[in-house]
Amino acid sequence: MKTHISRRSLAAGLALAPIAGLPALAGESGPTVANLWDDWRAFIADYLDATAKRDAAEKAMPFWAQPGPGNLYSDGSYRGEIIYAPLDITIPPPDRPGDLSISRRVRSTLADCRRDLEFRTKIFGGEAAAKKAYRAQLRKLARVRMAQRAEMRKVGLPELDQAQDLAMNRMSDAATAILECPSVCANAVAAKIIVALWYEVDVSFERIPLGYYITYALKALQPQLTGRIRADVGFLINRTDEDEEA
Repeated sequence: MKTHISRRSLAAGLALAPIAGLPALAGESGPTVANLWDDWRAFIADYLDATAKRDAAEKAMPFWAQPGPGNLYSDGSYRGEIIYAPLDITIPPPDRPGDLSISRRVRSTLADCRRDLEFRTKIFGGEAAAKKAYRAQLRKLARVRMAQRAEMRKVGLPELDQAQDLAMNRMSDAATAILECPSVCANAVAAKIIVALWYEVDVSFERIPLGYYITYALKALQPQLTGRIRADVGFLINRTDEDEEA
């Protein structure tokens, strides 16, 4: 479970703290948080690598087996929300040239099949006919889903999904360990601020948005930071300053 910390309370507490009090924080030894930080940054890299491999494998599958838009329009284009269901290539586009207000669903889920059953029963009546169509629809969906799973196995997607999940869990566990670290040295405080922001916005490390107040707080801590935490915090501060000047 993610630990949520208010960025405003963190910034306010540090920004209002007397600078003279910082040496006391810096005087504490922080090898533990430094190690946790190294682990977290390494696990971020592992997760990005696992994600890139997983995405590349997915793109190597046939078009119909990849997730994609669920609607087919008269001009042959696929549009709409990305759906993680196989494409039914046997469905032709609507025979309405130039009319893009009408589309056909070409990626179906079990929920879609159930909604179709309810619609046919309610609108057209005849429960027996509706159930017959429903069973035929399920059989067709089962065939394309089996074919999709075969393509996923060919590119090793199940194993790559597991590797991505493992990398994500390690990354999140390391981040949580930083937040729960009892140290109050300057490195620990800065690390907790950065990790809390990362949790809130869920982006890559390089894109973590600091904002004015967080930047102000981190600049107050910056002279007391050491090692990789100092370098990484400096990178984020410089990037934020450059963005504001652009």
